Amino acid sequence: MSRAMSRAKAALPAICSALLLLLAFPPFNLEPLVFVALAPWLVSLEGARTRGAWRRGYIFGLTFGLGQLHFIYELTARWTGSIGLGMVPWLIASVLMALYFGLAGLVIAISIRKRWLWAIPLLWAGIEVFRSYLPVFAFPWGLLASPLWRFPILIQCAHWGTIYLVSAWVVAINLLWLGLRKKGYRPMLKRIGAVSFVVAAVSVGTYLLPSNIEQVPVTIGQTGIDMAFGDPDLQRFRTDQQAARMVEQGLQNKSRLLVLPEGIAGVRGAPPFRLPFALDSRLPTLFGAERFRDSSIYQSAIGFDGDWKFADKTRLVIFGEFVPARDYLPFLKEFHLPNGDLNASDRGTQMLTLGSLPVGPLICFEGLFPDLAYKQAHNGAHLLAVMSNDDWFMDTSAPAELRIGSIWRAVETGLPLVRAGSLGHSLAIDGRGRVIAEAPLGRPFALQVNVPVPKEPISDWWLPVFPLVSLAFLVSVPIAAKRSGSQKQ
Repeated sequence: MSRAMSRAKAALPAICSALLLLLAFPPFNLEPLVFVALAPWLVSLEGARTRGAWRRGYIFGLTFGLGQLHFIYELTARWTGSIGLGMVPWLIASVLMALYFGLAGLVIAISIRKRWLWAIPLLWAGIEVFRSYLPVFAFPWGLLASPLWRFPILIQCAHWGTIYLVSAWVVAINLLWLGLRKKGYRPMLKRIGAVSFVVAAVSVGTYLLPSNIEQVPVTIGQTGIDMAFGDPDLQRFRTDQQAARMVEQGLQNKSRLLVLPEGIAGVRGAPPFRLPFALDSRLPTLFGAERFRDSSIYQSAIGFDGDWKFADKTRLVIFGEFVPARDYLPFLKEFHLPNGDLNASDRGTQMLTLGSLPVGPLICFEGLFPDLAYKQAHNGAHLLAVMSNDDWFMDTSAPAELRIGSIWRAVETGLPLVRAGSLGHSLAIDGRGRVIAEAPLGRPFALQVNVPVPKEPISDWWLPVFPLVSLAFLVSVPIAAKRSGSQKQ
């Protein structure tokens, strides 16, 4: 057999695993596949040496990345009007994503070789944390546990260690399939299985815990207007009309909060802000807006309850809201964002009190980051609010995955969350991750819902511990393996 044929054969399990995992995510939504998807790839890493393990991890990651990140192509091609320019960020992002999985393949193969199977779930979680928070390229997309949002009773351990703990649990279950291949793995796998059972039991117990809540009437305003494409003047006219109508309906329903989407308006400078539609101090209102200050542009959460308040977005989307290295790579100058590159907040994550309700705003992409939701809970928020404009890629799987991210942030913090999008997804979620109300996609809708808000703030200091522990394992396990090998020599 030629070397090329041998490499192709070795790549098949990685490709198979990546395709199975893609089927667990939107738009396919075959969620239970996450419990078996990694098995072919994990088996293929047994006995793989450094270069082969890296290659198999990279192939897995590239296949998975091309499927997961295809929406980047759709988005970029539409705003640049160029298929070629649309391909560039999609391919770059997929190649970068594959590097993380190349690293995963390497450290997992080392752990299998050393019979440290117990370390593999922690290493996987460490990789997810690393790619979620790497400066500039931070992009927590396609996390392994994400599809399990449909089964809130199984994912409550996220409240004790974020989504990364649930991903580690899923990897542990995938590892059990190795026991079918070698009897020598079975003693360790029995212990891993026992720990996995405990994690599941803790999730069920957390799900059944009683809550001290009050029902707070909230209106979630979905304007039903495509804010990405079309005539800007017509968009603005219709949006202003719908925003005014949402205010009227919120007042009629005696809501304590109205949440409107990102991009509902543009404001300049500092408060007081001027809007093309009227707000009412009797109805505390929160919405997302572009805020222009001198030559800088921010995405901001704007609140009004008689007084104006704002909090600027802290996490920006690479290629979507800023283009790195534009001044150093000439071809990147062709990427003209609609209003120019945005600026991140220089004031950190801020909670806004609207009326008597402490609200933690998260603007669109920020809803993917567990640490931002945790910071809002730590700031004293009783309710999380995501304001989004997903219209740029509404015909892709991206809006569904952003919606899923909001559900995980509710589970992690134990706080209810409301989400408003211009075309959708607009919904309300309780602190256990259950969707309690949702607006129909693509049309104007004022969603009236009684949100179960905790009477006391929830601030769980332990939430960041597991991500930090998993990241520490990602660093320490390869070092320990190298030292172990040196001592044997």
